[in-house]
Amino acid sequence: QGEKMHRQRAMLHFLQKCPAIKFLSLFLFVVRMAHSWRTEQHENTAPLEDLLCVMSLFEIEKEEEEMQNSTNDVNIWEEGSGDQYITFTDDPDSPEGEAKKKIIKAATLNKLVCKLTSDTGFDQSFVDMFLMTYKSFTTPDILLSKIIQRFQAPESAKEELGEKSIHLVQMRVSVVLKKWISLYVQDFESENVLSQLQMFISFLRSSDNKTSRSNAKLLQTAYQKASESSRQSKVRMFKTAAPAPKVNMHTIFQPKISIYDIDPEEVARQLSLADFEIYHTIRPSELLGQAWSKPKTKHKSPNVLKFISRFNNLSTWVATSIIKVPKVKARTKLMARMIKIAEHLRALNNFNGCMAILSGLNQASVHRLRWTRKELPPRSVQTLAELEETLSSNNAFKVYREVLASTNPPCIPYLGVYLTDLTFIDENPNNLNGLVNFFKRRLIYNVISRVQQYQDTFYNLQPVWQIQRLLLKLPTLDEDTMHRLSLKREPRKAERAEIE
Repeated sequence: QGEKMHRQRAMLHFLQKCPAIKFLSLFLFVVRMAHSWRTEQHENTAPLEDLLCVMSLFEIEKEEEEMQNSTNDVNIWEEGSGDQYITFTDDPDSPEGEAKKKIIKAATLNKLVCKLTSDTGFDQSFVDMFLMTYKSFTTPDILLSKIIQRFQAPESAKEELGEKSIHLVQMRVSVVLKKWISLYVQDFESENVLSQLQMFISFLRSSDNKTSRSNAKLLQTAYQKASESSRQSKVRMFKTAAPAPKVNMHTIFQPKISIYDIDPEEVARQLSLADFEIYHTIRPSELLGQAWSKPKTKHKSPNVLKFISRFNNLSTWVATSIIKVPKVKARTKLMARMIKIAEHLRALNNFNGCMAILSGLNQASVHRLRWTRKELPPRSVQTLAELEETLSSNNAFKVYREVLASTNPPCIPYLGVYLTDLTFIDENPNNLNGLVNFFKRRLIYNVISRVQQYQDTFYNLQPVWQIQRLLLKLPTLDEDTMHRLSLKREPRKAERAEIE
């Protein structure tokens, strides 16, 4: 499938550049490809505009050109110094009572790479911030070329700084490259970037310097390990056995098993497993620039969009399931069951799944069913109130944030909080007086690192494929249909005696 995608991208690039091909040919090609995608994915794909973006027809090349043009073409060793190249500000995280540490507020790409590979000290937190967010202000090939440029110090720099300082810079280059490869090997998938890397490794390997040859071997090994690791599934090792699934062995193998026949705790377990499978695949780059929310860039956030879609599907299924029940007593029983599932999700630290169920219970077509709610058992009412208090949006989710801060993994945080935080941060300018606003990237890093915090600790639970299969195809109704059914279940101003 990857090779096919590559061929399609190449063909689209050819059609775009070739003046002899009329627009009709391009249009027919894309329509045919869209049909192919629908067949392969077995579901509705994005609109044609999104497909064009995914295939790099318009916006991707434009964005990369803008990044290229915004990059300072001055050699990294020839750029001057002063406020026109780099500015500083106080570190807001400096301990109280101590002198404020100075951090970079804004800088050119050259100065950021110099900081990345400084001979005066290795700032691990800066390296982490830079590597996580650099795609918001440059591209992998430009960054790699700048890092290599930094390694290749001219004679004038050697005379000015001394051999020892240059050697430290070159060591830092190797350390940063190794870390970049290890953490984000997918950044080297492009033929141009990979060829640059391999040429640099060959250059080091042919050096007379023993350290350079050693670094060449380290970089090559790092790339091979990272490439192999990205193609393999992570082995999930646990010190204790997973709890036995709470299923009825006499009914679990029946072809028409219903999700409503399964223990609520087991439903919560299987939901958590399914949710985590998506959550742990979300990459930092998917959370840059609000890519998930823009039609022209959302192809950059496939796993974020899957996670959002999963949330929406679960939420709508909860509402649909309740509204489809014709009688109040049965409807109340099902609502109580949904609250119980949400309670178990909370116990499993699956805040995202818990919020999805609360969202379904609070959809307008369900929330208006006052007689259904009035007949809920007191225990369900209390549980619902506690869950809603924990996940309340009041004061920017203050209670939830406090609860999450003391939560140990495994955990699936509510992604909506982070997306909201990133949206607010993104209102700040990307550049300040022509310099990269790195303070903004620091704020972005702080949010994304919290998303990453729980991604590597898996749930020690046993998948039950019969339940998983049901959860992947949750039946839902559209909003208008749910509203009409809701009015039918409990007409406006109807008394209890007037409804079933």
